[in-house]
Amino acid sequence: MASYRDVDAELSTLVDARTTPDTGDEEDDGISAALIRLADDDPDTAIAVCAAKIVESNAACRAVAAELLGYAADAAHRLRQPVAATLAAAADIESDTETLATMIRALARTAEPTCVPLLRKYAVSSGSQVRLSVVLALSELVVGVPDEATSAVLLDLMSDSDDDVREWATFVVGYQMAMDGDRLRKLLYRALSDPSPAVREEAVRGLACRRDPVALPGLFQQLQAIPAPTFAVEACARMHHESLLPSLLDHYYRAGDDDALYAYAMCADNVLRTGTFAASLLGVVSESLGHSGIGASASIASPLYDFGLELHLDGAGNEPIPILRTLESVRFAL
Repeated sequence: MASYRDVDAELSTLVDARTTPDTGDEEDDGISAALIRLADDDPDTAIAVCAAKIVESNAACRAVAAELLGYAADAAHRLRQPVAATLAAAADIESDTETLATMIRALARTAEPTCVPLLRKYAVSSGSQVRLSVVLALSELVVGVPDEATSAVLLDLMSDSDDDVREWATFVVGYQMAMDGDRLRKLLYRALSDPSPAVREEAVRGLACRRDPVALPGLFQQLQAIPAPTFAVEACARMHHESLLPSLLDHYYRAGDDDALYAYAMCADNVLRTGTFAASLLGVVSESLGHSGIGASASIASPLYDFGLELHLDGAGNEPIPILRTLESVRFAL
């Protein structure tokens, strides 16, 4: 266990390193790794040191202290609430936008949902770094359907003046959140003609997740590119539309992208998507579980905005299994 003085001295060294003009990505990663080590070794001492450092006059010192606080909360869950309180108080009086952005990202590491109302007020900050940090933090702190106030903030940020903020807001709302409604659809439609290609791609994916046919022209266009945008094939799988089949097959032959075959199966109107197959699979698995004696039961579910049906093994300690990935074992079981 390091002493307060040792942690304080090392933190000061890391602050100096972080403010060196020619610090590159590799050096910056090394500084973050050192902060994570300090947090893992002795989170209590790290937090005690940071509580003093985060109110110093040096903005770089406050930023590094905030970063370490976030890592400490991640390392010791019992300390999340006090760390969140310290960061929230510091953020409330922070005047430097870059440091405030760091504090917001650190708040997300606490995984404290009570931070969400605090984060919302920074969504109108004049600093794009701060607004981007708000989007990223909300994506970590909010699961499923956000409350009305948070939804409104995220939807507003989809129209932000900064390309990166719009891209991430469109990604979070369109892909991560279980949201829908007239305003969201209109924003996604408008984003299809956004000046930023990344925003346009996220708009297509968001609409595909909702199986909106307006996404189809964008998906056809994306499949023509070599390489295709990162999430184009996945978006096709979520779209579940038969008109995509020829383009997916063509993309597979041209790009050798195995994921295109998975998307093809999801879009095909075949036995994999019928209730008959799901019932047969459930029967086979349930019978196998009955003979296994492990005390688990099976069920079939269709997650919101997901690829397709999932096999749930309740009581077996397993994650849900997409049905397509069970085909090989089921074939042998049959």
